[in-house]
Amino acid sequence: MLFGYPSHDLPADDISRRLNDLRVVVNAFGHQHDDPSAVCDDRVTGDIELVFYNGGIAIVEIESMILRPRRDQAIVIPPFAHHSIGTDPADPHDNYYLHFDVEPLYRREEIVSLLTASGTHFIVSPSSPDRLRGVYEAIASLIAARPPGYLAAVTGLASAIVAELVGDATASRPAVAEERARGTYDERADRVIRFLSDAIGQAVDIDSIAAACGMSRTTLHAVVRGSFETTPMRLLSFLRLRRAEQLLRSTALSVKEIAATVGFRSPYHFSSEFSNRYRVSPSAFRSANRRV
Repeated sequence: MLFGYPSHDLPADDISRRLNDLRVVVNAFGHQHDDPSAVCDDRVTGDIELVFYNGGIAIVEIESMILRPRRDQAIVIPPFAHHSIGTDPADPHDNYYLHFDVEPLYRREEIVSLLTASGTHFIVSPSSPDRLRGVYEAIASLIAARPPGYLAAVTGLASAIVAELVGDATASRPAVAEERARGTYDERADRVIRFLSDAIGQAVDIDSIAAACGMSRTTLHAVVRGSFETTPMRLLSFLRLRRAEQLLRSTALSVKEIAATVGFRSPYHFSSEFSNRYRVSPSAFRSANRRV
């Protein structure tokens, strides 16, 4: 038990085993309340976002789908989903937001699938909203006080939130959840991700990636296509932008320094790629986001 929050007691099935194998990485956390300006328009981020609503009026649009979350409901915003969040100035929304990733990274889509397994699109209705609210409040208190070791405690509490919401989302449709948990993931994809993550700042090509991962070019393309629905070089570009996003959130490095660190030939190329993906410049992204 951590800060009064019991460990999530999922059944001993394939879903719980897979959750136990994952590590949650917290990128950002915050509490928005009594602020009519706390809105966003056509925003894109590279991680998973969970928004838990305490009250007020919220209008959320995710990939052209309009949602009206109520108090005690959570919204799941997948990576790179275009979304807008609005409110009524007369009754501003009150919510906690949590940005996170999972390791290994190639299983991130699996977690999004489990969080949305209830069939209610991007909305999850927690079975114990007051308990979940208490966990969010505990995270907020830790971040405000920043005691020694607080980041580890925040990670543990964030993991509990993810487990709780996955359990609630999958409880009503266990057959769908089990199917999504099993997935079709190729373990060789983890080998590719690890190499590309280590090689983010290096000049690599298809041949060097294939050789480092112990695969032929054909096998490499098949593994990456099967697990990520993209090509190896596009996957590398994605990882570079994700690393750049983390550096923009958490360091004072200049945009030029970040571009070089993550392997872009020029800051202009980096800014163009980042803006195309996130619909905002690196500098504007840094201004609008803050790290835990």
